[in-house]
Amino acid sequence: MLKDVIRVEVTEGGVVLTALLEPPQTIQGTIREVDLLKHSVTLIAPQEKDEPKEPKW
Repeated sequence: MLKDVIRVEVTEGGVVLTALLEPPQTIQGTIREVDLLKHSVTLIAPQEKDEPKEPKW
């Protein structure tokens, strides 16, 4: 999605990613995983409010 990210900030509007020499980008979603060994951050898309949720049995 975005390379050379130097800052990750969680806000009410989503996740703000700032890369070298590029303007910040706000991504709708939440952080699922931060892997420091692989230098990666995994995001998941937000669920729609009208989308029915399956029961957790």
